[in-house]
Amino acid sequence: MFATPPTARILLAVLLAAAPLRAQQQPASDDVLALHLRKFSWMIQRDSARLADLLAPDARFVHSNGLVQDRARILGDLQSGRLEYFEIVPSDTGVRHYPNGTAIVQGRMRVRGAIDGTGYTTDLLYTEVYLREGRRWRLVTRHASRAP
Repeated sequence: MFATPPTARILLAVLLAAAPLRAQQQPASDDVLALHLRKFSWMIQRDSARLADLLAPDARFVHSNGLVQDRARILGDLQSGRLEYFEIVPSDTGVRHYPNGTAIVQGRMRVRGAIDGTGYTTDLLYTEVYLREGRRWRLVTRHASRAP
């Protein structure tokens, strides 16, 4: 089993993806992208209060092992320690914005963590969808697959 580091390390390498014609490319200071990257430190710190505020009521995560979790399960597994994140290193991360208040974030990440006490390290490709609700963004869905 891994020991949790005293301070969570997250390396932020942000490279915006080329945007399709319907989407608007955003600068590196994009608020959704910044929120998205902060989310990784909350996951490592098991900050379920901030994650609960970020996740939409109907949020769904599809993990690279095929596990599908709803909001309650995402937060429950993190709070209980069943799922632990020790290090998340994102790269090639970009965001596309659409006029209807939707933002799609895609990237790669290396994750080091544990499930039920069994450690793992994996490289993933992921997509997250955020919706604007008033003045804030909510994470609606996340899908990850193992990187080749």
